Amino acid sequence: GVVFDTEHLSAALVDSNSQQEVNSRVLEIEVTAAQDVPVGVHRLFVRSALGMTGSVPILVGPLEEKAETDVSEQDPEVDVAALPLTFTGVVSETAEKDVFFFEATAGEHLVFESVAGQVGSPLSPLMLVQDQSGTILSSEFEYLASGVSVLSCLIPRNGRYSFSVSDRRYRGGSNFFYRIRSGRLPRITGISPRGVKRGTTSELMIEGYNLSQKTVTIRVPEEAAIGSLIPIELENEKELVSGSKKVVVGEWDEQVEVEPNDLTAQIVEIPVTINGRITQHSEIEPSDSIVDKKDVDRFQFHARGKDRLVVEVQASRLGSDLDSMVDILDGQGELVPRARVRAVSETYLVLRDHGSRDRGMRIQSWSDLAVDDFVMIGEELLKIETLPRGPDSDMVFQNFRGQRLGLLGTTPASHALGTSLYKVQVFPSDSRFPDNGMPVVNLGFQNDDGGPTYGADSFLLFDVPKDGDYIVRLRDVRGDGGPSFFYRITVRKPRPYFAVSMTPVNPNIPDGGRIPVTVTAERFDGFEGPIQVWMDGLPSGVSCEPGSISEGMFSATLVLSHQQQESSQSDTDCFPHLYGQAMIGRRTVTHVLEASSTSHVVSILPRPDIHVRVEPQELTMVPGQEQVLKVFVDRVDGFSQRVPIQIQNLPKGVRVLDVGLNGVLVTEQESSREFVLFAEPWARPQRRSFCAVGRVEASSATAAEQASSGIVLTITESVTTGSVSD
Repeated sequence: GVVFDTEHLSAALVDSNSQQEVNSRVLEIEVTAAQDVPVGVHRLFVRSALGMTGSVPILVGPLEEKAETDVSEQDPEVDVAALPLTFTGVVSETAEKDVFFFEATAGEHLVFESVAGQVGSPLSPLMLVQDQSGTILSSEFEYLASGVSVLSCLIPRNGRYSFSVSDRRYRGGSNFFYRIRSGRLPRITGISPRGVKRGTTSELMIEGYNLSQKTVTIRVPEEAAIGSLIPIELENEKELVSGSKKVVVGEWDEQVEVEPNDLTAQIVEIPVTINGRITQHSEIEPSDSIVDKKDVDRFQFHARGKDRLVVEVQASRLGSDLDSMVDILDGQGELVPRARVRAVSETYLVLRDHGSRDRGMRIQSWSDLAVDDFVMIGEELLKIETLPRGPDSDMVFQNFRGQRLGLLGTTPASHALGTSLYKVQVFPSDSRFPDNGMPVVNLGFQNDDGGPTYGADSFLLFDVPKDGDYIVRLRDVRGDGGPSFFYRITVRKPRPYFAVSMTPVNPNIPDGGRIPVTVTAERFDGFEGPIQVWMDGLPSGVSCEPGSISEGMFSATLVLSHQQQESSQSDTDCFPHLYGQAMIGRRTVTHVLEASSTSHVVSILPRPDIHVRVEPQELTMVPGQEQVLKVFVDRVDGFSQRVPIQIQNLPKGVRVLDVGLNGVLVTEQESSREFVLFAEPWARPQRRSFCAVGRVEASSATAAEQASSGIVLTITESVTTGSVSD
């Protein structure tokens, strides 16, 4: 990360009486890369009197660069380049095509690697190589999840060729820039195996183009973190080599898939990690209806009843083309049942089609639904997080970072307008009940996509029903395969844990103000317990109210406060850390997100446009009760705009009533607004702090959101008695 300190521009940035003020908000920076700067993506931040900005990615490359010109593709005699080079430019107009000319020699295997997606360009590149007659050379194209696109081709004869780039969706604009490394560049397309057990030395087989070596020896230290990525280094091509250059640190012995294992499973002992590949050949008989003669890999293991196992695939996260699907089969080859889902009422989706990532959907009726109910749409099992506020708002489902979560191994999918949504009850797989005329769905132990943190890779928690032999079956969900469809699959005992992160990364606090900070927890291997969160090591005058992420939830709001002082300068030598702590089994587990010079930098801004407070500061409720509160907006320096208010960090089972589509809104003529909290009849006894957050909608030099101090809410079983847990 690189930080540019712009304190010398403070006066110009703050002066609103000068004509220069408008232009002074645009800062042009010239960046020079030193000879020893590592090749790759770096992050740039700017710190000024108005705080720390978000980051901008900057790519440092190893090659000379050639920018696009106005030379047309009909004029190949001009501006011919000698590769290797990095082609740079912008597809600024719809359907624009930029052309570069170069000389090449017969037998050269050329690689054109677009890295625009890594640095924020929306370009979806269409790359072509043509000879002087206009014939398009046969080529291979790869589009990787990392935002990298690669075209490779073999040059048939000596001569002059053209390389063109455009947007495959016929789009364009000032932000559709590209950087394309071009030439006879070394590229790794495969590594076998993809993982190395920590504390061991292994020889890896390397596949690809223009490589000077086919094997590399790697030593993984004993202290290496399990699951971390270790880069491999080729002797003479450290900077030029592209492609997947990292292997995974494993904990178990690394085994290799042994074909044929389409029909007869390869026997393994757990815990185990297997490195393999889904190929295009298969020995599946026509009578096998699972896939249509595509490669299916099977691994047999013995497990004890009542144990819980993790089955995890690493493929797309390592750059593989595999979109995995895993199933757990019993000794007879039948899918092991997981649950029986019974529909009890029906409504349907309205207004629009809904995507696979949407956390909310518009439904026709929700009178028969409640928070925490299970619903099923197609093959997708979901849990309701919040009900619609009215006919023009969505029902929100349990989600992580805005992406809804499929339960019991089901995968979120796109749904068309009018698709049925069923309220369902989930029972053990052997349950029986009378027919009610509505669907009954049997779910087995299988998974396509593991969820937001796994991408297209599968993740499955397998509750072993009884002692016996079981088979994990792995395939590509599309029935595809090939050399680039490699994978690592691990079967092991769970290791429940968590990790915390925060938004914004660099909090900017107005002098004497308060701001909300969202802390998000990633939960792993089925850990669902509560997590205590706080910050420590804050600059002088800044404090943090600790909070907690409730059981089964993913986020909480912390409030950072600044005590107004004579000097508004922050202590730049302080690097506060974010802490998360939880009980996992009988152990106290702490996760620390450490700060650096470019993260968790707390800056003090000029005083805010508003201060937000709520009365009362402490209240007690019982399930089924309503409570009236009042939020006040104290305006500063004549600020007169409206202020939308959000109530954040409410405990589960407590919601704001009757706020309409605008939510809690303090209009231009008001300085306060009442709102009503309602505790659902099923709300559990607990004690939790929440806050009101006011948003400044007008153009402002200070932070857009201001928070109240924490309001302590206690929910009891009755007004005078009942147990309360923090």
